[in-house]
Order: sequence, then structure tokens, then C-alpha cells
Amino acid sequence: MAPTDSRSELAKGRMIDAAERLIAERGLASVSAREVLVAAGQRNKAAITYHFGTWDGLVEAILATRMAEVARRREELLDVIDRESDPSTRRLVEALIVPFAERCIGDPDSCWARFLYRCMSDPHVATIVERSVEGRTFRVTNDRLIAHLAHLPDSLRRRRVQSAFATAVGSLADFEIRRDGDRGSALPIEVVLSDLVDVAAAIVDQPSSKQTLELLDRTHIPETLLNGEQR
Repeated sequence: MAPTDSRSELAKGRMIDAAERLIAERGLASVSAREVLVAAGQRNKAAITYHFGTWDGLVEAILATRMAEVARRREELLDVIDRESDPSTRRLVEALIVPFAERCIGDPDSCWARFLYRCMSDPHVATIVERSVEGRTFRVTNDRLIAHLAHLPDSLRRRRVQSAFATAVGSLADFEIRRDGDRGSALPIEVVLSDLVDVAAAIVDQPSSKQTLELLDRTHIPETLLNGEQR
């Protein structure tokens, strides 16, 4: 790689790191492009436009960079699961949650969970998050877990998996906040990670109550809306 290319990649990396940290700490609406440039040590005021096109392009670059590592780890877990004759719910939840959790818990400087939590809560970037987070390995794992939940009504399976993942993101965001405030868990990291999987598995494994089933039976959901949610 030529020196100019190396400097360009270094500049991009610094802006990605700076933007991720600032957004994780304060939220998308409270961070300006100028603050990102200052934090990244970038003097060129047009650097974000030059490297990423738009602010949304920068956010997407953060997501794509971090999720590439997560996707590789999930591929490894899926390869192991594929050799099992009948993987349990927990094993499939591990493939969904563990690669993301390892990235957050394993890096003492991680702010990835807080960044993703902020983005998931912002309607403007929701589609960017969905497009970046739900890469091929995520979709494969997600779909296999949904198909595995035969004990739940079809219309609730995807919602359960979404709830499990969102709960994991929120829990990991809290983990990062407590760690940075020197209030980290006294439990070993392995226990924290395993318990997080237990919680997510419990969310998807819990049978629907009689009340929920009765309400669902009385609720007439238009097919178009149902198909849209199941997408």
C-alpha cells in the first residue's frame, strides 16, 4: 500500500474511532462533525465528506467495520453448530449473541454496545443499523433460531428473537458504562457472558401465556402488516 493510502486509511480509522466514542457517550443528536474531526486530530474540515460522503456514511462505516469482525466469529460458531444433529435453543442463541458480546466484553476500551444501543434508538439511522447489523451470518442465525421456536405462534417468533438481541445490546451497554465508571462486575467475564446467553435464551424459550394466546386469537392482523413484521 502506498504511503498516501496508508495515511488515508489511518485518517479514516481515527475518525471512525472518534465518532463511535462520541456517539456512544452522548448520542447521535449531540455530536457534530466538527467535534469528530477535532477528536480524530483531523484538520481538513471536509474530511468526513471526502472519506465517507455523508454523516450517515460515517455511521455506516462504523457499523460495517465493527460487524465484519463479529460476522467472522459468528461464522465459526455456525460451522460448529452445523456439525451437531440437533442444536439446542441455547446453542443457537450463542451464535446470535456471543460474537457481539465477546467484542464488547473482551475489549476494555469498547464502546461498541453503547454506540449500537444509541443507533438502534434513533429512527433516522434505524435502517442503516438494520442493513449493517443484519449481515448474512446474522440473518442465517436469526432465521434458524426463528424456525427452531416451534413452541411459539409464527407471528411472535421473530419478535422474541428481536427482543432477545435488543436485551443483550442494552445489557452490554450497561456493562460498558459500569466498567468505565470503575463499577464493573465482580464476576468473571466468562460468567457474565454465559449469564447473558442464559437470559437471551430464556426470552425466546418462554412459552406464550394463555392470556397472550387468547389475545392473539382475538386480534385480526392484516396479512400485509404481519408479512411486513416477519420480513
